[in-house]
Amino acid sequence: SILFCFATIFTVNSLAQVNKGSLTFQAAFPTADYKKNCNVVPTGLLFNIAHQLKNQPPFSFGGEIGIMQVSGADKYYTGFYHNEFNTFLVASWNHIVTLGAFFKVNLFPENPFFDVDVNITAGTNIFITTTSISRDVGWDFLTNTVKTKYYYSDNHASCALRVGGGIGIDIPFGRQKNTSILIKTSYLYGSHAKYYAHPSIINTQIILSPKASGTSMVLAETGIQFGLFNKNKNHKSTGIDH
Repeated sequence: SILFCFATIFTVNSLAQVNKGSLTFQAAFPTADYKKNCNVVPTGLLFNIAHQLKNQPPFSFGGEIGIMQVSGADKYYTGFYHNEFNTFLVASWNHIVTLGAFFKVNLFPENPFFDVDVNITAGTNIFITTTSISRDVGWDFLTNTVKTKYYYSDNHASCALRVGGGIGIDIPFGRQKNTSILIKTSYLYGSHAKYYAHPSIINTQIILSPKASGTSMVLAETGIQFGLFNKNKNHKSTGIDH
C-alpha cells in the first residue's frame, strides 16, 4: 500500500490539482518501556509527499520516508587483526528507517496566514544495527573517493508497526505563498520489536546491547513544506485546442 501511494503521487495526470512535499528535521521521544530500555532521543530527517483531492481541497493523502540516528560508536584500533598489522576503524551504529502512508485534513485551507492540519499515519519503523571493521586502502582517482576495505560487516533489522496521529501548523511565506514553515507533533504507537542500544567497543570487539519492548514515541518535527508537480492555477482555458 505504501508503494501504491508513492506511485499515485508521482503520476501527474488530469485529475491532479495540488501536490505538496515537505522535508523536516525530526526528533523522537521514547515512551513507556521503550524509554526505559533506550532513553535517548533519535534525530534525523523525514520527507513526505501529499496529494490533495481535487473535489475536496481540505483532504489529502500521501507517503513518507525518513531516517533517524539512535546511537552508535566508532574507534580506531592500531594492531593486529586477521594476521594483519594496521589501523582499523571499528564501528557500530543504530538507525530507524520509517516507511508510511498518511491521511491529512486541513482545518483552514483558505487562510492565507496559517493553516492547521490533523493527520493519521500508518506504516513501519525498521530498527537497523550495522557493525563493521574496515580500513582505508588508498584513493580512487576515478570516483575521487577513499577506497575502503571491509574485514567484517554485519547487519540486524527488526520491523515494528507504526500508527498514530498528530497535529501540525504551517505558515506560508514568499510572494506566491507556495512555501511554508511546518511545525508538527505526533503520538505514534509502536509494536514490539527487537533492537540494540548503546554499543561499546573494546579494541576490535563490538559489544551490542540487545533489547526488546514496545516502541511507542512522541515525534516532533520542524521544516519546510513546498509545492510539487502542480499545475498552473492561473491558466484559463480558451476553449480552442492547439
